[in-house]
Amino acid sequence: MKSYIRLVVFAIFSSATLASYIRDPCAGFDCGMGTCTAPADFPYCICDEGYTYNPDIRTCVRLIIHDPCDTIDCGKGRCTAPADKPICICDPSYTYNPDIQTCVRLIIHDPCATIDCGMGVCTAPADKPICICDKGYVFVEKLQTCVRLVVQDPCSGFDCGNGTCVAPADAPICLCEPGFVFDPTRKVDKCVRSSRIQ
Repeated sequence: MKSYIRLVVFAIFSSATLASYIRDPCAGFDCGMGTCTAPADFPYCICDEGYTYNPDIRTCVRLIIHDPCDTIDCGKGRCTAPADKPICICDPSYTYNPDIQTCVRLIIHDPCATIDCGMGVCTAPADKPICICDKGYVFVEKLQTCVRLVVQDPCSGFDCGNGTCVAPADAPICLCEPGFVFDPTRKVDKCVRSSRIQ
């Protein structure tokens, strides 16, 4: 039994002595915003949320989140990065140009840009310019402009002599003065004295 007690005393003494010689691998290992762990006596840090382990300085450092929009200049717009892919949302009158990765002025082809309607307003249904002309003007497609509507007076060159020309339904006739009658066979002076008509 004496040998058993000696063995127990030796084991207790040896454990205490041995424990003083075992070094904690995390001793002197400052994780900062994290906790040291040392499986297989290899210390490393388990970092708090928002931090990451930097092996060069053996501590936790603030996690730097890269903003994909940092290197994008949208110009007349703003950058957004759904799924970490930067895209530009352009201001009105601007559109995104992927070749230069920025917003550029939107160029709209105006079919009326080269049309001078004169006395009218250009409109372009189906991108074909036409002029809507003011009253008294008509659109001449060959000229691409509005020109004054020239209405031929049906009484122009119609000589009534002793009467007045009228043109109901654009057909000229003479309203003769009293004592005169209309003679359609004459070229001039179509209102003749009533005694001259037989």
